[in-house]
Amino acid sequence: MGEKDAVKDPAAEVEGEKKMKGEDEDEDEDEHKDKDKDKPDLLPHEELFSKTNTADVEQIQELLETYDDYAINNVMRQITEGMMSIHSTSPDDPVDALADYLITKGKELEAEGNRKARENFDGLLAHVEELSSRMFDARTEGSTFATGFSSVMS
Repeated sequence: MGEKDAVKDPAAEVEGEKKMKGEDEDEDEDEHKDKDKDKPDLLPHEELFSKTNTADVEQIQELLETYDDYAINNVMRQITEGMMSIHSTSPDDPVDALADYLITKGKELEAEGNRKARENFDGLLAHVEELSSRMFDARTEGSTFATGFSSVMS
């Protein structure tokens, strides 16, 4: 019998294919290892940022702009005033002096905010009382103002 006439062993063919695939897998692993060697080690936050897409980056930039605006409008003025105060008084411990200034300023701003909130609340309460009074008056007069229906039956 010639080579053409030889009976092929299916088990041997499968084993041969496995060996070939195993060699291919080993080559793939070696390629991945080589690629990983070319990459610098990333810190956790760098790895996270490398996975973000354009939409995520745009959203993050919008949030940063919002926070920047907030900081500029609500924080920097007080810090600047505190720094100017420290510069004019030259305290022994400028960091402690700035902290004290900001704590005092924070309490002042909180008191002012509470006063304004109370004024707004009192104004809303007066408005609600006025509307309640008008509704009560309208009901007793048989008006349709409060309910939409006349209390007087024809």
